[in-house]
Amino acid sequence: MIHILHTSDVQLDATLGFLGERAPEQRRRLLTTFERILALAVDGHYDLVVIAGDLFDTPRPTEATLTRAQRACGANCLPIAILPGNHDHYGQGSVYRDSRWPSNVHIMDGQPWQPAGLDLLVHGHPLASAHDSRPLNDVTRSGDCQFEIALAHGNYERADFGQVSRPISAEALRATGMDYVALGDWHAPAEYSQSSVKAWYSGAPEPTAFSQADAGYVLDVRLDDTGVSVNPVQVGESRAQVLELDATGLTAEQVETRITQLADPLLMLDVHIYGAVLPGELVDVNQLAARIEASFFSLRISDDAHVLAASLEDIEREGSPLRASYVRLMRARMQEAVDETERYRLERALALGLALLDGKRVLS
Repeated sequence: MIHILHTSDVQLDATLGFLGERAPEQRRRLLTTFERILALAVDGHYDLVVIAGDLFDTPRPTEATLTRAQRACGANCLPIAILPGNHDHYGQGSVYRDSRWPSNVHIMDGQPWQPAGLDLLVHGHPLASAHDSRPLNDVTRSGDCQFEIALAHGNYERADFGQVSRPISAEALRATGMDYVALGDWHAPAEYSQSSVKAWYSGAPEPTAFSQADAGYVLDVRLDDTGVSVNPVQVGESRAQVLELDATGLTAEQVETRITQLADPLLMLDVHIYGAVLPGELVDVNQLAARIEASFFSLRISDDAHVLAASLEDIEREGSPLRASYVRLMRARMQEAVDETERYRLERALALGLALLDGKRVLS
């Protein structure tokens, strides 16, 4: 049996601008998680580690990040195959060309490689630039070893995705004839096996965007005479989530409760509020975020909720003459709004005005 640990899209030195002041902390976590992955490979007696692209977020990472990553790779005797991806491509000036790597590390340069002592051949076409669109580049089985695998960094072609960059088709996967194809570029574990060819994305070990809710894994891959088995192994510490929150029928307090129920100091949460609410229940996202953001690693809140039209009719009919006149004026202006952005601003102005007419203290 041959035991392989498959990872990809570690994205060391990612800018992570969406995290603001927390970005350096998450960059450090990417490094420590990578070190933990390699330690897991040693402790688990793996035969090989494969990194299917984008170990780094750039072809020229900082010297400090490069040194630490190389030191982690060289700290054990396990063979490690690294495929340059679109972020850390193999073009001129690439760290894979201009830097000395530990002797147990092999940079996939398009030529098959057989790790010492293993009846295994590893294939992989490095991406020559950020725009290289040939992730498999006619990789095919040679028959020189009992087991053969390939590394490929690109996007599996799916009808629901439309046109993709770096396409990998089902036909191309089948044509490789490989026992296993280690895929990279997508940040969630996913299987796209074709016929006898097992093919998996490992996903990213840590999320680097709010949308990467399924990041946090590596793959345990085992090849033997009976076939190939693949099992995800959780390694990530941080989490990411996008919350689509329908505020229809909810008070502002209930909206806040829905969000705070997810409180987690390691969660990156992106909240999108939508729906139709009463004027007094429109959420001030800036004040809300300021109150609760300390309960999350990172929090972003956007609000596209609209004022419930029926409630305005009630205010016009049953409210004081001043309130009724104000609502009538604002409703007319909202009906004349040239776009959704203007309507959104007018709705917020309406809610603010009604609060002031009710004698409420409003923070600017």
